[in-house]
Amino acid sequence: MKKWIGIVVLLLSATGVRAQTSNGLPFTAVTPPPPPVLTSLGNLSPTGKIYTGQVMPINGTGFTASCVVNVDGTAQPASTFAFSSATLINFTVPASLGSSTGVAHTVTVSCPLAVLTMNSPVTLPNAKVGTPYQMFLAIVTNLSGGTAPYTWSLSSGSLPTGLSLSPSGVVSGTPSGAGSFSFSFTVKDSSGLSLRQEKKTLAVEAVIVAKK
Repeated sequence: MKKWIGIVVLLLSATGVRAQTSNGLPFTAVTPPPPPVLTSLGNLSPTGKIYTGQVMPINGTGFTASCVVNVDGTAQPASTFAFSSATLINFTVPASLGSSTGVAHTVTVSCPLAVLTMNSPVTLPNAKVGTPYQMFLAIVTNLSGGTAPYTWSLSSGSLPTGLSLSPSGVVSGTPSGAGSFSFSFTVKDSSGLSLRQEKKTLAVEAVIVAKK
C-alpha cells in the first residue's frame, strides 16, 4: 500500500516597519558673533612693563559696553576699566597686580552676549472710550538686556480701534469702541546678531480692555 506524503508550504509575507512623522515647525539656527580680538596694549615700556595706577589702553575689535577685563582669568572690578569704543577699552592697572620686582600677567576681555528679557504675560492698564491713551511697553513689560535701539511690532491679534503700536513701543491713540482685545507683539534688539541680519526676538501676550 502506497503512502502519500503531503507537504504544505506556508508563505509568510513580511511588511516593513511603519513609522509616523509629526508635522513640521520652522526654526532658524544662527552662530553667535565672533569673540573679541585683542591686538595690542598701550603705555607699555619696551620690556612690556607698566606701573600700577597707570591707564593701559586695550586695543582690539568686537568690544561692547558689557565686556569685562580679566587678568590671569580673574574678572577685574568694574571701576578699573572703561569701555570707550568697539576697538578700545581703557584699563587702570590696580596696585594689587604689582610688586617691587614686577609680576607678569595675561589680560583677556570677555564680552557676554546680551540677553533680552521681559515679563510675560502682560496686562496693560485699561483704557476709556474717547479718552487719549498712551502706554510704553518697555516700562510695563520691564524690558531689560539686549542692545538698544529696540523695535516693536504687532504680530497677531488687534488693538482697540483707535489705538496703534509704534515701532518705538508706544501704544497710543483714542479708543472709539468698548470691548476686550487680545494681541501679541514682538520686540527686537540690535545686539551683535543684528550685524548678521539676525536679531534676538522675544514675543509676549498682552491684553488691553477698553471700557465705557
